[in-house]
Amino acid sequence: MKSKIISKEGNEIWIHLEDTPYYVANSIRRSILEYVKTFAIEDVYIKKNTSAMWDEVLALRLGLIVLKADEGVKKVIFELKAKGPKWVYAEELKIKDIEGKGNVEILYPKTILAYLDEDQEIELEAIAIWGCGKEHVKWVPAHVFYKYMPKLTQTVEKLDKKLEDLCPRKLYKIEKGKLKIPNVKDFILNCDICKACEDYSEGKIRIEEDENNIIFYIESFGQYSPEEVFNKGIEELKNKLNELKEKL
Repeated sequence: MKSKIISKEGNEIWIHLEDTPYYVANSIRRSILEYVKTFAIEDVYIKKNTSAMWDEVLALRLGLIVLKADEGVKKVIFELKAKGPKWVYAEELKIKDIEGKGNVEILYPKTILAYLDEDQEIELEAIAIWGCGKEHVKWVPAHVFYKYMPKLTQTVEKLDKKLEDLCPRKLYKIEKGKLKIPNVKDFILNCDICKACEDYSEGKIRIEEDENNIIFYIESFGQYSPEEVFNKGIEELKNKLNELKEKL
């Protein structure tokens, strides 16, 4: 398997996996979603909640706060005290105690937790620990999917100019009866292989999935860079295969 970054922007990355069968790509995807560990709130002890939000819903919202922690941190206890009228945000969580060494950061401090009306209050403690997506989705580090690279071929016959308007993504032009792709990267990343062009051309164009070349997409939620998410996914997959090998 060969990998090459096609595009990267912020926390998003597109990776070309060359000569890679789909089951390998899917194993990497599953490894990322299920086994790459992140830090999140697991236990919530609510001392007071007079808001309109049920305790269980408030606890779920706390669990979905995206936290970034150094590897030396084992457990963090947060506390929250808030009184209305006001919106309550994730940034109002204060660290009460840390087990281990390192820093913890709330990546999206303006995440809304609840609204408090006049005289309504929330007082609680929340404990954050390491976990993985197999245990709960709150520990999933990224949005991940893959697709086959589009493969386009055309005959020597002239093409109708109307084909340009059929592509929902506007990825090609018809010049002198030939299909031209102005931006190959955009075509690779954005072609959905809807086959509208193929159907209209009556066989003059053929577009299909290239099963030996896969486009792998990762949007990190911020705990790691997308490259780190990819590498950690492969590392966890290797660990699982080694465990299996030892048991055979």
